Amino acid sequence: MLQGLNDVLEEKNKHVDQAKKTHTKAAKILDQALKEIGLKNDEIEKLALERSATYRKCRLEDIKLPLLEGNLKNVPMEENLREEVAMDVDDDDGTQQPRQVQDHGIEVDFDSLTEEERADNSPETTAEFDAQIAKLNGEIERMAPNLKAIEKLDDVEAKLADTEKEADKARKDSKNARDQFNDVKRKRCELFNKAYNHISDCIDQVYKDLTKGKASPMGGVAYLSLEDSEVSLSVHQSRPFYTR
Repeated sequence: MLQGLNDVLEEKNKHVDQAKKTHTKAAKILDQALKEIGLKNDEIEKLALERSATYRKCRLEDIKLPLLEGNLKNVPMEENLREEVAMDVDDDDGTQQPRQVQDHGIEVDFDSLTEEERADNSPETTAEFDAQIAKLNGEIERMAPNLKAIEKLDDVEAKLADTEKEADKARKDSKNARDQFNDVKRKRCELFNKAYNHISDCIDQVYKDLTKGKASPMGGVAYLSLEDSEVSLSVHQSRPFYTR
């Protein structure tokens, strides 16, 4: 019985270890994806701030930007990070989304620029800002952990909890069996010692009575001794009485 419970405990421990490895692997993948999303969102924030700075410079220097819609007057002259860069947006399922930035309702018309003019512009122009922001948003959409991945992680965590409960129960059952075994062993030793002590106390007198005679008026001498100090030895392990 004790061996069987130990085997069950060992099997449950293997399941617990396997579930922990699966949980750790899934958690690392999720953590890496969230880190990459954070980096992309930081880059979106940087580009959005640079675009707003360009709008403000155009308004301050009265540079006429060709616009498809919106007006530079909608761009405040004072930089306000709280308004221009929104906080990260998380869905109800905890999935991190692309950062929402303020575009001030402006859409620039780049059709009036020639290829040479576009080539002469710096990487910080609005055209490149819009292209990079759109690209980053698409990348974030593709890498964002979806609801199924989160549900799968929840299932693994639930299975891990169930397996740990089963392992705890197996450990308790094993302990109970071991305690019962030790209790039986203790009682067996007590009974053996009681019988042994009684026989040891009486054997000499009984043997004297049996061996009294003319040749030996006092009778013989007999005693018991244990071959092993372990009191759990069976009676047949006691040394036979000795005479002299």
